[in-house]
Amino acid sequence: MEKQINQKRKELIGNWFYNIKHSIENEEILFITNRENTLTFENEIHHLLNTYIIPRNYEGTEYNIFNSIDLEKDKTLLSKKNIILIGYNQLSINKISLNKKILCYNFKNGIELNEIKLDNIKLYSKKPVLSTDEKDLIYLNKLVPYELINKSSHMLNYFITNVYGEYSYFKETSFKSLIKDTNLDVDNENLWKKDIMITKPINFIFENNLEKHYLYNDIIILKEKGFLTSRLSIVLYRKALFNIDATITEVGRYFNKLLGIKSQTIDLIKISKDSSVNYNVLSKTKVKAYNLNIKAKNEKEIKLETELEIKIHIAKKLLYFTDIEEKTISKIVELPISIIKKYK
Repeated sequence: MEKQINQKRKELIGNWFYNIKHSIENEEILFITNRENTLTFENEIHHLLNTYIIPRNYEGTEYNIFNSIDLEKDKTLLSKKNIILIGYNQLSINKISLNKKILCYNFKNGIELNEIKLDNIKLYSKKPVLSTDEKDLIYLNKLVPYELINKSSHMLNYFITNVYGEYSYFKETSFKSLIKDTNLDVDNENLWKKDIMITKPINFIFENNLEKHYLYNDIIILKEKGFLTSRLSIVLYRKALFNIDATITEVGRYFNKLLGIKSQTIDLIKISKDSSVNYNVLSKTKVKAYNLNIKAKNEKEIKLETELEIKIHIAKKLLYFTDIEEKTISKIVELPISIIKKYK
């Protein structure tokens, strides 16, 4: 999936440059970065555009190049057409207008012609067709957290670790911010079991990022066992809505309302038996989770449950703060005397 997404992203960027060459206005802002040397990278873009796409004297009319520092000073720059935005310092997504799609790419070693074939731009005359999932992963979009839990494990894993999410340029997709206040927000050494010596994560996919290994396991448990861990729900919610300040309580209320169930403490070592992952060497295994195998209550059931809670609350007040007899209280709140006696 990752290979396919990256290829489509490159084709979209190639088409973006093709449109500039042919005086076509793009619907996306192109956000590109290079972690090694951003200033040299900006000069390189100017050179390649001038050489292969369009003479530099067209800058300001056919295309515009800004960096994140420029944007911090003047937000009106976003109203211009064919914007190439270069990441310098950390930028808040919420300060960028999402009226336009944002197409992101990190050129690790500068713009190499074997990545985007600017010297043969006619290859990109047609814009690639994208599936819904591909659009969600390629463009910087707000998503519906609840809908994400029904996506495939590949989609979820890539959503958490995809290209724009890896950038430190965006505050809202900083991985450290996404796991803030969860039980993964600790030093790496505290994520292993104390009595086990491990030199590297079990899953080589995540190199030395143990937090992502946990979430990868949690995704598999969601798909294979039907348990949505609280920490995974928090990461999905914050990233989907670009809201790193969302509290654990806020996220809990959101999923509780939509799922119709409350989270419960589970043991992932037990739950993961007969699954394709295990937590045997990991320490953070007793967690809050939503059991999606439980049938959600319908509106009538929720209403009856709420009414019962209110009646019991009134009965307790009458028992504790008045001299009214139990039989009378039973009639007032319309509850059996046996229930009233429980709270005396």
